[in-house]
Amino acid sequence: MMQQSVLTTLMDDLADYIAAILVVVGWVVLYRQTLAMRRREEMAQSVQLVIQTVDNIFHLSREYYSPSNSDHISYLSAEIKGKFVLLSKYLMILKAAGMQFDVKVDILKFKMLSTGGHFETVDFLQQLNQPNWREELTYSGLSLRYSIERSYFTWCNQKLNIKSLLLPSI
Repeated sequence: MMQQSVLTTLMDDLADYIAAILVVVGWVVLYRQTLAMRRREEMAQSVQLVIQTVDNIFHLSREYYSPSNSDHISYLSAEIKGKFVLLSKYLMILKAAGMQFDVKVDILKFKMLSTGGHFETVDFLQQLNQPNWREELTYSGLSLRYSIERSYFTWCNQKLNIKSLLLPSI
């Protein structure tokens, strides 16, 4: 009878400890999930900034090479160059945060088509005479967008595993 009483008391005490441990483990898992979700949201916002910058460059390039820019407005060319610098800075931030992507070819092609061989020259409208220039500019911008978005999804899938939620990063 005494043994049964001691065993019951021991089980009750052990149940309290197990419940406390489960609460702490649940809190840790929930906390890590919250941090991971916040990081994914921040990365998604950064990716959106990159995409917006690509879109801005595309629209500025179309405006720069349009016949309505016959006065050759220099602030457009300066803004295009500045947006490319901003794009490279955003990409460095994403890379530093752990995203892996290979967009050098896409960026070079997009930059070559955006700035063209007649960029900041008096015959800049000659760029419009290049065969399929508009289509290639559109395609290269969309290809760059796709590469960045695809890299983000790959990054998210790499971060979604149970070990990363339970164990701290090393």
